[in-house]
Amino acid sequence: IPCVPWQSQTSGQYQRRVHGYTGRENDEKGRIWCSGKDEKVKIPFDLEFESKGVISEYEQPRGFFVCLKNTKEGETNLFKLKSNDFYTFGSTGSKKFNIAPNTDLFYEMTITAMEKFNMSSWQLDADEKIPKAKELKEIANDYFRRKKVAVAKEVWKDILSITTEIKDNDDEDINKISLACYSNTALVETQLNNLSEAAEQIEKGLAIDPKHEKLRYRKAQLHFKRGEWSLAGESLAELLKDFPENKGAKTLAAKNERARKAAEKKARKLAKNVRAQCCEKVERGGCRQRES
Repeated sequence: IPCVPWQSQTSGQYQRRVHGYTGRENDEKGRIWCSGKDEKVKIPFDLEFESKGVISEYEQPRGFFVCLKNTKEGETNLFKLKSNDFYTFGSTGSKKFNIAPNTDLFYEMTITAMEKFNMSSWQLDADEKIPKAKELKEIANDYFRRKKVAVAKEVWKDILSITTEIKDNDDEDINKISLACYSNTALVETQLNNLSEAAEQIEKGLAIDPKHEKLRYRKAQLHFKRGEWSLAGESLAELLKDFPENKGAKTLAAKNERARKAAEKKARKLAKNVRAQCCEKVERGGCRQRES
């Protein structure tokens, strides 16, 4: 029997397998609610599910793909998934398959063929690395556009494992790919408030190209996010000297200046209040001495 996939999770490989499967309710004697033969089924990154049992992109629940990844070529395996909201249709059930809430799932799977999509550096010949890195870059960008940022981050990481191990690291294509990965990862880490991780990605990218427009902008964004108004202002001023038409930098510079002035005003007000409190304490102390 055959059916099958395309991508594994974050293990460094995407996979295609040909297999067959049958899905039943509860156990091996339950109602058959799905089956496949001679199909290609995409195995998604587990991170796509974001700890949910079901997402709109896939008909099958997350547990189906976990079972599939645990079935080797030539094997026939039986799996029973206890109902939960992390790997099955859970408390919601499935209207499409007429599955009631809190129903256990039972799968029988057979793999008759497997095709691997190599993506780790050690699996690739020298002449395969740059084309593979470009291919993976498109895959990562597609995940990013679909707001699957955790998956995009993992693919960018795999791309960098390829590009950073290429001996001719002065190649323009390699550097361009690496810089895009560092810049995009820094953006995501900044959005997730992982500021140390973002800074690390920025510095690695700037080590390749100190004049890189997007990375320099990311660095200014990072300073702004940290409340480092002076450093952000300096970074943006230098960036706008080299790239005067950068609208994002202009907008951030104006925003940073407003934030800097607001912070200075707040600091002056706080200092004034502190001085007033000190004077009040001194005056009270003088009054007590005169009374005694």
